[in-house]
Amino acid sequence: MQNCAMKHNDARRKLGEALARARAATGKTQAQVACDIGTHLQNMSDWERGKYAPRAFMLLALANYYGVSLDALFDRS
Repeated sequence: MQNCAMKHNDARRKLGEALARARAATGKTQAQVACDIGTHLQNMSDWERGKYAPRAFMLLALANYYGVSLDALFDRS
């Protein structure tokens, strides 16, 4: 069971890093992106730190906002 939890934590961390890189490439702050996509700043922070993963509809909104594919956010080629 611990291996499964570790895999989920690692996946959330990698997704968070990808979200942070994509946001940095836009030059926007977490607050600006949160406002633009209709979420709270705390959500952006939690997602980028890998504490939580965004829901599917927010993942799509983020990918569209950053102009990247979902595969890019999940580090898949």
